[in-house]
Amino acid sequence: MAAARHLGQHPNWAYTWRKRRATGGFALTARPGHGRKPAFPLQAVALVKALACELPTQRDRPLSRYSTADLTRLIAAHPDAPPMSASTIWRILASDALKPWQHQHWPYPRDPRFAEKAGCVLDLYAGWWEGQPLSPDACLISADEQTSIQARVRCHTTPPPRPGQAMRVEHEYGRGGAGAYLVAWDVRRGGVIGRCDAMTGIVAFGKLVDAVMQREPYRAAPRVFWVVDNGSSQRGDAACQRLQARYPNLILVHLPPTPPGSTSSSASSRSSSARRSRPTTSPTSPLSSNASWTSRRATMRARTPASNARSTPPSSPLS
Repeated sequence: MAAARHLGQHPNWAYTWRKRRATGGFALTARPGHGRKPAFPLQAVALVKALACELPTQRDRPLSRYSTADLTRLIAAHPDAPPMSASTIWRILASDALKPWQHQHWPYPRDPRFAEKAGCVLDLYAGWWEGQPLSPDACLISADEQTSIQARVRCHTTPPPRPGQAMRVEHEYGRGGAGAYLVAWDVRRGGVIGRCDAMTGIVAFGKLVDAVMQREPYRAAPRVFWVVDNGSSQRGDAACQRLQARYPNLILVHLPPTPPGSTSSSASSRSSSARRSRPTTSPTSPLSSNASWTSRRATMRARTPASNARSTPPSSPLS
């Protein structure tokens, strides 16, 4: 205590150095692994990030993506890179949210006029309609029909879990035929309403519309947009007139079939609008093609006050 007061240090500091002298000899250098970590020059940090942003094929490596261990070996073999551990490389990449060991499947539009053609639906998904922001009480539904869903019946009853025993599911099953699954996804609020039917068609799709539109908040909403494909059950102006006669607040927004060679999309996917091409709309919702979607959206956002911004309700109505 007296030594600490004499040197103007905390008593714990004096105790630590006294213990070091008694156990391992007195030295003014830090032990290996302790103290401040070495700071790498900015050139070395930039080199690590540049190598992480390269594809493995650029260096003729038989890899689809780099892992942390792969990057450690790659940087160690680089003549301009200082020695670095895997944890150091990870910290450098984490500072810029770089994760080269992850990948994401993403469909790229093939049509050069994609933004112009799909601008109507993209605007809807962004909260805009005909150049005006959607009101908070407006609803947006993305619907689709999945055909040929295989019904499988287990040959033996599945027993419930018990103490010390998990639930047991028999691997053998019998085929119960094929059915159809119709689903409606609330884009703005989240949540799914779905139903099974023997087959798709106007009647089956009408039952899905009834299941959605006869509950709140869709029944009392001023406008409920339905984004659908050009299937036989909701095709053309006839479907628009048929559904709007039953529900005046319903606006049907059509998309044509996906082009040959592209991946079919599900309306319950958040990126469904990015997988289709030219949209057609009901007579009450014309598509403006005078400007690209990007420029129109930037212009609308610039002239819209912050008070008109859409706020998402805290809970989902589709519980």
